[in-house]
Amino acid sequence: MKTVKRNNFTNIGVCSFSETIDNHLMWAHYTNNYNGFAFEFNGESIDVKLKRNEIIRHSLTRVIYPEKPVKIRKDFSFAYHYVLTTKFKHWSYEKEWRIITELNSDDREMEYYPESIKAIYIGHKIPDGNVSAYKMLLEIQEMKFPNTPIFVVYPHPTDLHLKFEKILE
Repeated sequence: MKTVKRNNFTNIGVCSFSETIDNHLMWAHYTNNYNGFAFEFNGESIDVKLKRNEIIRHSLTRVIYPEKPVKIRKDFSFAYHYVLTTKFKHWSYEKEWRIITELNSDDREMEYYPESIKAIYIGHKIPDGNVSAYKMLLEIQEMKFPNTPIFVVYPHPTDLHLKFEKILE
């Protein structure tokens, strides 16, 4: 390609979620190898606080993983939604859901109801490697989600699963 086409969806916001918290690949890819964090949501109550006049509409949609994506004409009413909720089959281990929002402003911040957050998970490299980020996460928990437990996530030393060490409740 001589030129690169950029995504010009200035009025669309996408926030991704997964059905799983205990996947090594997810922690490697999306938290920069345990240098990040994740929120666990109560599945039945996941929702965003709608800011007045900033979010026109939103939907929570499961991502689909077809063997071969279908070409969709962009003038179809569902075309953008299809593009934003379809990934190749080899990504299906992510078990992803997305909140797709149509925005009325440049504000890209989503705020969640405190009761929607079930737990906070911190990659094991944060407490020692990024003390300021660790303190910030603890402050966020204390101010916004005081009844939410925090876990540090470690790869198990001998088995192929993750360990979750509770540090706060």
